[in-house]
Amino acid sequence: MFDGLTLENSNQPFYCTSIDHCLFLNLEIHNTGQEAIHLRGASHDIDIRNCRIYDTGHYRDQWCEGIYIGMGQPPFEAVENVWIEGNDIHHTGHAEGINLKARSTHITIRGNRVHDLTPGTATQHNEAGISCEAADLTFRPGVDPDIWIERNEVYNVRFGRWANGIQASTMGAKIVHNHIHDCQQYGIEFNDYLNGPGACPNWLYGNTIADCAAGAVNPTTLPYQNADPGPNPNRPQTWYASESDVVYAKPLVERLLASLN
Repeated sequence: MFDGLTLENSNQPFYCTSIDHCLFLNLEIHNTGQEAIHLRGASHDIDIRNCRIYDTGHYRDQWCEGIYIGMGQPPFEAVENVWIEGNDIHHTGHAEGINLKARSTHITIRGNRVHDLTPGTATQHNEAGISCEAADLTFRPGVDPDIWIERNEVYNVRFGRWANGIQASTMGAKIVHNHIHDCQQYGIEFNDYLNGPGACPNWLYGNTIADCAAGAVNPTTLPYQNADPGPNPNRPQTWYASESDVVYAKPLVERLLASLN
């Protein structure tokens, strides 16, 4: 567990390969060379909650995502069961605030503020504040990867090369109840890279999109549902005790010890 730390003046503060049952809580990460938190390999069961991530990319401003899940080049890596909630992410160079790569499964991005971004360079397709990228069609083709992008606020995404609020793709995601506003291009933009048999449809429901210069949703050949996908079946991890649990438990432990004396 990493809780309540401040990390600054480093290149890649958390570069994690095949970790599991790990918590990143209440962190402040800023002034980085590249990305702030990167999960790759066979990482699973990770929570990233209530962190402030900003001012990344002083060394490579196209590879400086706030939170980066997976790898951008094949062979892709299977990261699963990640819960990303309540984070404030902004000023991430020319990269996305949150970026999911192929083979990411059972991922929830909920209740984050992602804002004041300029994604994309002449050689890099970082297209949105939150980006859910292409499916790997060799990996469980047609099986829902269980991606949820819900109740986030995404705003003030400006050029860069691209300037969309949320990018949807052939990976398929449930994009529900987000508030997207003041983006230079689309509120929700579709990317049909690797479209074909085995791609998964996106779901759009209950999103509020305002003051995006190119419109709410861009025209797309990708299939998507304008319907309620139902409740998110995923949850944060529950194996650890919060600080309040420890505080309330302490008097009980003290009474039990006293009774043994």
